[in-house]
Amino acid sequence: MIERIEVVRGGGSALYGSSAIGGTVNVITKIPKENGYNLSFTHQNINGGADDNIISGNATVVAKEGRSGISVFVNNRSRAWYDHNKDNFSELPELSNNSFGANLFVLPKDNQKLELSLSSLNEYRYGGEMVDPPAHLAQQSEERTHKVFIGSLDYQANFNNDNSSFIAYLAGQHTGRNHYTGIIPEDSMEVALHLADPPYGTSTNTTFQGGAQFNHRVSNFPGGSNVLTLGVEYLADDVLDVIPAYATR
Repeated sequence: MIERIEVVRGGGSALYGSSAIGGTVNVITKIPKENGYNLSFTHQNINGGADDNIISGNATVVAKEGRSGISVFVNNRSRAWYDHNKDNFSELPELSNNSFGANLFVLPKDNQKLELSLSSLNEYRYGGEMVDPPAHLAQQSEERTHKVFIGSLDYQANFNNDNSSFIAYLAGQHTGRNHYTGIIPEDSMEVALHLADPPYGTSTNTTFQGGAQFNHRVSNFPGGSNVLTLGVEYLADDVLDVIPAYATR
């Protein structure tokens, strides 16, 4: 599935986004050439104390002429909490997640590619005292529920005998999170307040990113072949975190 891997040190906003501060490892996948599918099941056991089961699958369908196609994937993971020192507090949290997505590509011409990607992730994590009641009734616990939606649209055109290329992209992500982190207070009055209004919180994070770049390979550059890149990018990131019991926002 992998065409090549690029390693870039240092910031490269116009290339890979403004979050690439320390550098990037960019895995570039091949365009599918034929139909195929894969389904796998993995079982792991952690020191005899916790089972970890993973089911994953993917399938690819390509049009007869090879100028369009779609790939889909699904993944399910379920891991029990793990208590290493038998104190009824987990060293590894309980984990359950489901993810699925699709990637659609179209080649309008031999030198052009349009690609649409959509994916979704639902995940639940719980760690702390290993009890069944709600998280706020445990002596100490952390609970997280995430719902993540990601979408992107990319267009690329190569020209000048593939020495030059133009790339435009749009991408967005929305993350919704319900969370709890806390302990049962020791003071009786604080316990009553804790039970009446436990410190559960919600977070939302919406990110939008769009940009364009131009690349040109200079073959006779002193010292060898080099690539000149020019680009522009717009990034909007909105975060809201609310815990009503603590009056934080």
